[in-house]
Amino acid sequence: MDPSGKKINRDTWEVLYADSEELGGDDGNAANVFDLQFTSFWYTQWQEDQPGHPHLLILELGSEQKIGGMLMLPRQDSPNGRIRDYEMSRNLFKGV
Repeated sequence: MDPSGKKINRDTWEVLYADSEELGGDDGNAANVFDLQFTSFWYTQWQEDQPGHPHLLILELGSEQKIGGMLMLPRQDSPNGRIRDYEMSRNLFKGV
């Protein structure tokens, strides 16, 4: 959300990096984090490998944005995979 609480347009968003995502056993694609579908979600590998914590996801928002907050909808069909702790960093790759 922007500083006034409005949702930021997601049309130009893309995943720059995800340390892990499940693409074989199910659709756990990292881009699911911003697709606005409550039935999809990003989750880390579980079929071939099970990488440990912490996990990292880096998003490109398409332009410089002022962020006032984040909305997050937890997984709806199971408590498995819920985020326990998170950290948001800004300008991680500024100028790249």
